[in-house]
Amino acid sequence: MFESKLVRFVVAIDIGTEYTSFAHSLKHSFSQSTVIFEQWEGQEQGIVKSPAIVEYNDDYSKVIRWGTPVLEQLKNASDNAEDTEFPREICTFQVFNNDNEDIWLPPELSKKKLISDYLNEIQKVILSTLQENWTGIKPSSETGTVFIVPDRWGPTTCNILSQCLLENGSLCDHKEKIQFISRGKSITLNCLNENKDVLSSGDYFLNVDIDKDTINLTTRECISKDTFSEILDRKGDYKENSSIERRFLTSQGITNEIFDQKNTNLKQIYQAQLQIQPKVQSLLQKYLSNGKTTQAVDIDSIIPSLKDTVLSLTNEDLKKKLEKNKWCVELDTKIISDLFDPLVDRLQHIIDLKLTNEAEYSGKEYSVIFFVGDTFKCNYLVEKIKQMKFSSDVKICILPNCEDLVVLNGALEYVQEDYLWNVMTSLLRR
Repeated sequence: MFESKLVRFVVAIDIGTEYTSFAHSLKHSFSQSTVIFEQWEGQEQGIVKSPAIVEYNDDYSKVIRWGTPVLEQLKNASDNAEDTEFPREICTFQVFNNDNEDIWLPPELSKKKLISDYLNEIQKVILSTLQENWTGIKPSSETGTVFIVPDRWGPTTCNILSQCLLENGSLCDHKEKIQFISRGKSITLNCLNENKDVLSSGDYFLNVDIDKDTINLTTRECISKDTFSEILDRKGDYKENSSIERRFLTSQGITNEIFDQKNTNLKQIYQAQLQIQPKVQSLLQKYLSNGKTTQAVDIDSIIPSLKDTVLSLTNEDLKKKLEKNKWCVELDTKIISDLFDPLVDRLQHIIDLKLTNEAEYSGKEYSVIFFVGDTFKCNYLVEKIKQMKFSSDVKICILPNCEDLVVLNGALEYVQEDYLWNVMTSLLRR
């Protein structure tokens, strides 16, 4: 909870290595006043996140573009097959991903300058949105900010975020009005808030989420009705090229070459990674809801640049096949089952193994499994999960909201209640 009594409004900013999103609400009326921002420049209405990417001028003194307009500029530029990296004036927040050592910053830029410049652009959008929604608001004095950061980010990057926000001063004027929460904690808070009656004190619960090729299982304990422990155990099951998006493209003969740095320039890789997931998920969901048994889909509706990417590859058979089909791909019930049934079997296996091992070696018995993430929005997958039978009697809860909404709502909940703040602060200090 924000200590300053002047804080009347709260802004939650989910700032990650690939995307940024934000939401805002009244401090004491979260459920009735929350607004998720969905009007990013260059994007369709309803998309809640913007690519975390910045384009500078030649001497890095000024931001020319940021977010989706950068990708549009890349798409419209003529591709050079010999390119192996971004134009040097374009920087992504993947530099803060400790697992990725291939992404670098130009010598003219520091981490702090990149964060400061990007945050200044985001703040302009946030300030405009707050003033449109809350008449008479004084953002710097009446607004508290909670940053949602990746679990792997350390205190150094978080301190830089605080410094940059305070130096700008237009959204926040004191460090007491800045809080941080990890994505994992934010997701768990929202899970508990949406399912208040499924857990009792002392119950163990499991969060299941899918991050590209990895299924993550996170164990926590319910301390009381509204609070939970730190992570007791985290397990990741990785299987290369197993994401629904990549397997969908493979089913159409479009292989993983488009994600391979050896065959594709970084410009194409970045566009593919940022855009394929939401587009394919939306495409599959629309197909499942329209009741048709087969459907032809224009390849440009998945990603406008995908056709150009395919044409830049050396696979002549694929080009001929797509040209024959007028650059359309087919969707039918068999493709849907081929996409999701292996995932269902994989989830069944690793969750059952987890439950069995915990019961046998540590005596833990889980009460609830929360399935969280955009993958679990698919009706076909949801019905399959509801039919799962596990080795122990455990309740299954599937959060219907997309993961971005779950994360933002969880962060706003985090700063609403004194008891949540007190418990989680003591855990962080420990």
